[in-house]
Amino acid sequence: MLTDLEGKLENLLGQMDLMDPQYVEHAEKVREKDRRERVRVEKLKIAKEEYEERLRRSMARSAAPVKRIKTKKVMYRSRPIHKNQKKKQKGDGFEDSERAEDARNARYLT
Repeated sequence: MLTDLEGKLENLLGQMDLMDPQYVEHAEKVREKDRRERVRVEKLKIAKEEYEERLRRSMARSAAPVKRIKTKKVMYRSRPIHKNQKKKQKGDGFEDSERAEDARNARYLT
């Protein structure tokens, strides 16, 4: 099948070489002009369809019931800013750390 197409293409290209060059050039221009016209019409058709779709969605939005806000939105309080204050340690701090460790262990032992 592919060889048939290639043979036909070679035959047509050979015939085109035998034709008048001005006629061939004119025919190519006409075909190219027709192709550009078809592409332009297709683009216009697609643009028109897209416009109609946007218009249809817009009309559906305008016909839809209005969503009214019935109550105020809840405004949550922001967390207060905590300033990191250094605790003054008495002595070398060994007693405080030991007391904290005992409190943690007491939770597991009771």
